[in-house]
Amino acid sequence: MTMFLDSPEAAELAREKSVRGTVVRLALKKASGVDAEQKMLLEAALQELLHCFERQSGESA
Repeated sequence: MTMFLDSPEAAELAREKSVRGTVVRLALKKASGVDAEQKMLLEAALQELLHCFERQSGESA
């Protein structure tokens, strides 16, 4: 199973100069030093945050 944290999409988001990009960069940095269980929890938290960003941008459009 490929995790979002290991995907090209995550790397692309991490290059953004935005709050969203900063959040992804921090998650990627944290993920490099944790075990598999913690990485799964980090992945779930990041996905939830990204969904919140998506909902926010949809409301302001």
